[in-house]
Amino acid sequence: MGLISRQAAIDALKKQQAYFSKEDSPLVYYEYRRAIEAIEWLPQVGAVEVVRCQECKWKQGSECVRFADVRPFPNDFCSRGEE
Repeated sequence: MGLISRQAAIDALKKQQAYFSKEDSPLVYYEYRRAIEAIEWLPQVGAVEVVRCQECKWKQGSECVRFADVRPFPNDFCSRGEE
């Protein structure tokens, strides 16, 4: 599951909404407005970005040189890693 920010979703809808004017397509224009408002009302997810061990700059061979308690495998991840 991929997460996107609330603002990225709103920006994408506003970009599409710009193709429709209030005068020429009022129904479509206001439906985009309703969609934007619905996204603004949704609860936010308390997500933490993670970096997979295979992409982490701290992985050297099969060891994590920054965090001794982490044994990296290619598809593992931690919230403390850095790309």
